[in-house]
Amino acid sequence: MRTTGLVVFVMGMMVVAVHGCKGDSINEGFDASTDTDTDTDTDTDTDTDTDTDTDTDTDTDTDTDTDTDTDIDMDTDTDTDTDTDTDTDTDTDTDTDTDTDTDTDTDTDTDTDTDTDTDTDTDTDTDTDPLLPDYIVTGLTIPTTVMMGYTIDATPTVQNIGTAAGTVNPLWCTLILSTDDNPDTPGDDFFLMGAGMIMVPGPLAISASSSGTQNFDISPFPGNTPGTYYVFVEVSPWAEPELDTTNNIYAHTSQLQVTAFTGTDVTIETYPTANADTVRTNVTVYFDDGITIVPGFWGAQTAKPDDYVYWAGQLPAGTYFVKVGSYLTNGYGPYSIIYYTGVSGTYTAEAPGMDHDDVDAYEPDDDAASATTLLDDVQQNHTITDAPTNYYDWFEITVI
Repeated sequence: MRTTGLVVFVMGMMVVAVHGCKGDSINEGFDASTDTDTDTDTDTDTDTDTDTDTDTDTDTDTDTDTDTDTDIDMDTDTDTDTDTDTDTDTDTDTDTDTDTDTDTDTDTDTDTDTDTDTDTDTDTDTDTDPLLPDYIVTGLTIPTTVMMGYTIDATPTVQNIGTAAGTVNPLWCTLILSTDDNPDTPGDDFFLMGAGMIMVPGPLAISASSSGTQNFDISPFPGNTPGTYYVFVEVSPWAEPELDTTNNIYAHTSQLQVTAFTGTDVTIETYPTANADTVRTNVTVYFDDGITIVPGFWGAQTAKPDDYVYWAGQLPAGTYFVKVGSYLTNGYGPYSIIYYTGVSGTYTAEAPGMDHDDVDAYEPDDDAASATTLLDDVQQNHTITDAPTNYYDWFEITVI
């Protein structure tokens, strides 16, 4: 009976199978099989981790597996054997590359910027103002109430607050009456005779002041109506160059109340007598102070035919003064005067007056204190001579 045995040697990864037959000669053939397995695993891991604040991870894994299996079988059989060599090479190369790249980028940027800027700027600016005057109005004296048809006196005070003395003489101021508190064009809201100009004596030294007074008619021209008016004064900004032309207008602290006129038509006439040379006069009417002039509306001091001269206007009830003076060289001699109410702008040829040689029975009448009383529609005869003490004749009238 034949017994067959199987011996297996495991060397590393090499497997050798040997078969034998019991009872065979000792010199029976030997089967030598040589298996040489060379496994070369080359793992090249090139991990390049570039960690910046923008966290860019670049992992390059290169795995190179090289398996070289060389099997050399050399069988020399001198007997007749049937050798069945079964070489089973099971090469299991398991390459497990577990690359675990754990990139923990903890970027903690703590920027502590302490900027200490100490700027020490020493600016030395020397502003040298040009040497020029600068005119302002510091005050205004004016009535608070006036009746339409009468006059007002306006007295502004001008000061030079500039860096140089002024050179203009005189300075001019403009009186402005406005229906609102915004002075537009001078005199645009209320027309004033003479365009509202007031003369102020100059020139003004630095810090010096000066005042001037002008009388204005509050005339009932078209567009001029009773009411309450704001009052402004502007010192002329064009008189000469100034440091500042934005401070030339002064606003008065009080408003001017212009009331409606209520009065009587009054006419005063003078004319030469029939027996005298031609005599012409000037006629002026004053309020009851004998100083303030009452304006005439229809041609005061206008010559009529035959050298008549008249004053015509409207006067409220009250007492007034009339001054008659000679007109140039032909104003001396006898003349007649008459005053009447209720008619304006007309005249009446009166009866002949005194002769050139007659004595003036109403003297003295050379000032308001010694004025002769004129009665309504009653003629008086007077004489103006070239003597200084008899240069003017004064009269008093009463309007009821």
